Amino acid sequence: MCMEHRGVRYEIKKGIERNRWVWIVHTSPIPREGSIEGTRQAAILAAERSINIWRRSRHGENVARARVDIADV
Repeated sequence: MCMEHRGVRYEIKKGIERNRWVWIVHTSPIPREGSIEGTRQAAILAAERSINIWRRSRHGENVARARVDIADV
């Protein structure tokens, strides 16, 4: 099943070993992939973190969430 984060598709697949997940981020021109031991949610977070890093390096975008100061509101 493909999912999307910030306009970039990614997949989470069950690994061969117990509690092992594989993530694939469909970046251009070369897909990024990795694996993680733990929960499926941890794999989703790893894939989304990879997308954020890729976008920051490729596009120079500030993808971190903006901090809102209560005094500014």
